[in-house]
Amino acid sequence: MSNVSYLPWVSPNEEPTADTSDSSKSLDMAAVAPLAAVDGPTSVEPADDADEIYEALLRKLGAADMTAGEVLSWLDAREVSPELAGDWLERLNHLGYVDDRRVAESLIRKLTLRKGQGKTAISMELRKRKIPAEIIADLLAERGDVVELDTAITQATSRAASLTRLERSVAERRLQGYLMRRGFSGDVVREAVRAALAEHPPLG
Repeated sequence: MSNVSYLPWVSPNEEPTADTSDSSKSLDMAAVAPLAAVDGPTSVEPADDADEIYEALLRKLGAADMTAGEVLSWLDAREVSPELAGDWLERLNHLGYVDDRRVAESLIRKLTLRKGQGKTAISMELRKRKIPAEIIADLLAERGDVVELDTAITQATSRAASLTRLERSVAERRLQGYLMRRGFSGDVVREAVRAALAEHPPLG
């Protein structure tokens, strides 16, 4: 396999770890060589085909994070045996190239800060990325009620500024629908609507 740098955070002079904070690091291809090549064949896949698939996977991981479930689905679509796919995933997990919690944390930040979504919508997006339920539950619990309410109030207040010419009942319904579609719970929606309309009172 040729020496190619796909993942930016791993030093070529040391064993990679799950710490990906240093973007100046480069991938050690020997460290992530497929187990079929390092430890002997573990399935019926020809070695050349396995190497090509493995290198393609590393390129994808270099371009964007993938969850363990996404990696297994991608390998299954290329008819890699479950045994070999499991071996590869175990090694990539150990080296920190596949980290479901890292992916989930990044998505939560994006969906909160950029899209202003609530826990229900965030949970759905995390499940689509095949993130395990226990990780989703842990991270959303860490998010806390204060962050959830603050996010909802920010979204509602921004929206309410364009509803001041409507009657209060109409403005309330529109804000409620808007926040519910963004995945906020009923209690959070009611509190956020109250705060938003206090700052931007409608006509009636």
